[in-house]
Amino acid sequence: MEKPEPNIATPPPVAPPVQILPRRVYYAHPPETYGSGIERTDTATLLALGLNVFNPNNTVSEVLYLRRKDFNVFLEMVAQCDALAFRAHPDGGIPAGVAKEVAYAMAIQLPIIELPCGITRRSLTGEETREWLR
Repeated sequence: MEKPEPNIATPPPVAPPVQILPRRVYYAHPPETYGSGIERTDTATLLALGLNVFNPNNTVSEVLYLRRKDFNVFLEMVAQCDALAFRAHPDGGIPAGVAKEVAYAMAIQLPIIELPCGITRRSLTGEETREWLR
């Protein structure tokens, strides 16, 4: 007597993998850091995360700004991105232009990344942690 074949459901067809294009991130940073090692390090970090970096430190941005003499040029660029990454000064102060870009990104609900993470400067000792928890 033949054994009946088990009733195994046919698995659904496998869809081809979806290619996710890198998200575009606007890199807001103080003009004093343009062309610096800081700018290169931050850009490399964002690229390592798979992000497509829009850096306003470029000729096209400069020409648009000089032609219009209007900071809104940069805000329009922020609006064309999927997220904003920014760098403050070492003391934590955020320059006026960068602050405007961050505030605008917040207003249009873009994700915001602050560079660098500052873990070394902000790490507490065990004793400091216990004091903070009291």
